[in-house]
Amino acid sequence: VVPSVALLAQVDVFARYVVMLPEFFAPRPRVGPGRFVFDFQRPRGADNAELVREMKESGVFKSSEVEAAFLAIDRGQFVPRDAIDSAYEDGPLRCRNFHLSQPSLYSDAVHALELELGVSVLNVGCGTGYLSCIISEITGPSVHHGVDVHEEVLEHARSMFQKLNKPFIKFFRVNALDLDLEQSMLYDRIYLGACAGGDAKRLLDLLAVGGILVGPFETSQGQFFRRVRRRSETEFEVENLKGVQFATLKCPTAESPKFVLPYPAWTPETSGSYPRRFIAALRAVLTCTYRRGCSAGLLPRDIWISQIFGFVHPRWFDQPLGDTRVEILEDGTQRPMGAEGEVDRARHARETLELLARHGLLVFGRAPAVPAGEDAGDPFGLLAPPPPAEGSQEESSDQDSDEEVTSSAEEHSEDMYLRDT
Repeated sequence: VVPSVALLAQVDVFARYVVMLPEFFAPRPRVGPGRFVFDFQRPRGADNAELVREMKESGVFKSSEVEAAFLAIDRGQFVPRDAIDSAYEDGPLRCRNFHLSQPSLYSDAVHALELELGVSVLNVGCGTGYLSCIISEITGPSVHHGVDVHEEVLEHARSMFQKLNKPFIKFFRVNALDLDLEQSMLYDRIYLGACAGGDAKRLLDLLAVGGILVGPFETSQGQFFRRVRRRSETEFEVENLKGVQFATLKCPTAESPKFVLPYPAWTPETSGSYPRRFIAALRAVLTCTYRRGCSAGLLPRDIWISQIFGFVHPRWFDQPLGDTRVEILEDGTQRPMGAEGEVDRARHARETLELLARHGLLVFGRAPAVPAGEDAGDPFGLLAPPPPAEGSQEESSDQDSDEEVTSSAEEHSEDMYLRDT
């Protein structure tokens, strides 16, 4: 009888633990950027159409135009065959050098880029071209360039462009940090597929005035998915969208020659892709041809347009910027553009372990349940600061410290996942 009672008691304990497993794996906010989530219910489909339908039901798409773009481009065609089982899951995909972020993150990027018909696009870390093809469904056959360092991936991308009849998308094998920022083309939209920080922020120099860049940036608080809008030659408006975790841009292993991203051949039809100062200079020359005594009038206008303007470098008329770039933050404050520090990875690892311990204690330690909508607090004191030394601070200072931690958690706990993309 006694062994039977003991066995029944063990079965009862096991059953209680099984019942509490959903609560254990439920998402909870973390301290620091983003949100730490056990996510076992990502949208998943048997094919691309079903994946898009699942994403739509999850509220991923904010416009029918973006939904149609994702529906037109089959994600399964941009992954290697040995990874096809994960092609239609809303999650990151990594197989050798083939790296694709999750479709829902790409959807956020497409919305943040505010795409329009005819805008020029640069995709840094372009990979197999999945995102570029989606973007081209909205922008049309405009100038679209991409850079990556893996030739195997670029060959796959070029074959897909040919198959989908998108020859206007051009990818180049080059490290983004080897680009000639003073001679390369300026773009209306730029997407960063890897985290930038420090000197890599100079890639913003490739953004045309009025253009938008979206991508991850490294800060002392972690990585943030940002939208950067270039308001003038030297002013950049910065908006943090959510916390993320990306691989960083690879530094060149050796000194390499600078690579120039080319402008399309100049014609009156392609002049919209050229810098404003270049267009203003050409207009000044053409206007001068109507004036008596102007040297430009010695040649017919048709000669200038068909034989001369095409050989003028588009960046000849740029003014040197030096190091005067300024970032304008969301609260309106300004700061010089530069490195924003590096995240304390040891601290984030410690916070993650504390969060896991908190999950376990809340479930298995039988902490009192907290009604929905209320803060769970810190019932086990895992995240509480050490007690102050005698006579060092009053009790009110401890309260202020707790408020700072709470506000930080609320500020960074976006309604998105902290995923390894």
